[in-house]
Amino acid sequence: MKKEPCRLCGEPTEFYAKKLTLGKHQVAYFQCSGCGSLQTEKPYWLSESYAAGPGIGNDVGAGQRCMLLSLKLSAYFHILSIDHEQPILDYGAGSGLLTRLMRDRGYNVLAYDKYVTPYFADKFLGAPDSRPWKAILTTEVFEHMEQPAVEIRGFFASNVDYIFFTTELWEGQGIDWWYIDGSQHIFFYTHKGLEKIAQEHGYAFYNLGNLKLFAKQAKISPEDIHGITNTQHIDQLAASLLAEHLKHPFKWVNKDFEIVRGQPISASP
Repeated sequence: MKKEPCRLCGEPTEFYAKKLTLGKHQVAYFQCSGCGSLQTEKPYWLSESYAAGPGIGNDVGAGQRCMLLSLKLSAYFHILSIDHEQPILDYGAGSGLLTRLMRDRGYNVLAYDKYVTPYFADKFLGAPDSRPWKAILTTEVFEHMEQPAVEIRGFFASNVDYIFFTTELWEGQGIDWWYIDGSQHIFFYTHKGLEKIAQEHGYAFYNLGNLKLFAKQAKISPEDIHGITNTQHIDQLAASLLAEHLKHPFKWVNKDFEIVRGQPISASP
């Protein structure tokens, strides 16, 4: 069986296990001897897997995930002084629900997805190279990357200050781990692997639980680090910001409606 170098760090890999995929493909998994990440063999079955048609498939937590992330992101943005005007890209936005929820909170988030038109944000689209971005959001994308080193370095090359992303970290959970779905999740990162590629480009890596963060080292202060890594503080701040938002929940929705219509509307009562 041909072993390939790790698609994240380039170090040699060792065979780990096989698992049946799509009911017919015996897919080999390899673990990196350097960063420890787990990866599939070259994913020849992806076109077949993605041809299943529209819908969320097994990802029934997509809606709840977007709601929870919008609450947490508002708290992180507040701590990092990301204001309402600074451009933020939701990369791999899918349905665009997270984009819409973040715009409802007043943040200048634009959606990008190379495979679909984001349904909830089709009037608010961006592209990776269209402008400088203050932050990039990318949820449930990293584990789908065929060439993670290339794609992640592309984020760093954009000189963005913050990259927020979600993925589950590989800690030797075994081949029956629920996150190894067998068809579309093809790369599983370790803390060490993500930390290593971040440091190579002048970023720091922070595991914030549901969210992960690459932050440009020159842009994040010790006070910021203390704030974003204090789980209790994040939860309290998110709740406080939500309570404030609920006093005028359609404030930013109305602003976007004016943009879409091209003319002002009367203020909500």
